[in-house]
Amino acid sequence: MNRQDFYDGKMFDAYQYMGAHRKGDVIEFVTYAPRAEKIAVIGEFNDWTEEFMEKDGQSGFFSMKSSAAKEACK
Repeated sequence: MNRQDFYDGKMFDAYQYMGAHRKGDVIEFVTYAPRAEKIAVIGEFNDWTEEFMEKDGQSGFFSMKSSAAKEACK
């Protein structure tokens, strides 16, 4: 994803990058929260314990990968 296009409001498919997506054997979580100090992912897969996402410098993006998270059954 071209982050500059996102910042400029020219990115219309950011949903393909942000959220929770399978990347091989892990689920990758990505969100944009430019004013947040920290963000955690909490779910049944981690026994409802906060797992903090890594902040990418001053970009406002946070991400984390989890091998314990699984896709929901459809």
